[in-house]
Amino acid sequence: MKKNGSRPAYVIVFALIAAVYIAVSVGFTVSFGLNDESPRLSSHNSGKNGGSLIYDALANMDYPVSRYYGPIDRGSDSGAVQIVVGPDPNYADADRALDWVTTGGRLIWLDEPHLLRRMFTREGMTPADYAGGLYIFDLGFGQVALGPSSGLTNGALAADASAGRAVENVLSGWNAERIYFNEYYHGYASAPGFFGELPMYARLAAVQLILAAAATAWRLGKRFGAPAPYYEESERDENEYITALANLYERSGIDRVKYERLIVTGERGT
Repeated sequence: MKKNGSRPAYVIVFALIAAVYIAVSVGFTVSFGLNDESPRLSSHNSGKNGGSLIYDALANMDYPVSRYYGPIDRGSDSGAVQIVVGPDPNYADADRALDWVTTGGRLIWLDEPHLLRRMFTREGMTPADYAGGLYIFDLGFGQVALGPSSGLTNGALAADASAGRAVENVLSGWNAERIYFNEYYHGYASAPGFFGELPMYARLAAVQLILAAAATAWRLGKRFGAPAPYYEESERDENEYITALANLYERSGIDRVKYERLIVTGERGT
């Protein structure tokens, strides 16, 4: 029997596609550092440059921490503490955040020193305290703590926890009932779903499994051979032909016995 040559060709093509996809994914990951989850200093990021360690540490210390996904001045409780660590410049609007502080809010804003200068010179800022690298100011009815963000990366905290202790000292002094790590300033418009929370390697593996399952379903679901038409025949009445022949004899007036003899013997006569 002649073997079907399409199957080996299909297997080879699929293997090549999978190999190319894996190679591109690995190269992209190594080149752009996607193992170190983006964005930098986000509390969702567990990589070396992420900010999940300070969030998890405060949670383990029973501080009422959670995440917030909107601008500070939009629907935010003025009685809560907002924490912004290393915000994306495309989203960081310090003036609006400080306007919220004047209404009674308390804010910890940690950023690069050259980006904090404008906030230090905000009109109405009155120095109130200094805690381990964080400058605390009174502003209107609220307070704001400003300081560098570099010491709060997961890698930096693992080597030196002093920046984390400074944040904890400020929070303990404020005795807040609610503490929000604001992820809006890292580009999050809403909480990421289950797939978005997975590490990059897990997401790549999931995509590969989906592609493999789709290819397998497509291959196994193909029809073998040409389609065979299906005809549904109507069931005829039982002994219908006998009834029809009897009606024919009756209408023609033929002697049935004589007619049958003619058919069998071939005789002719009247």
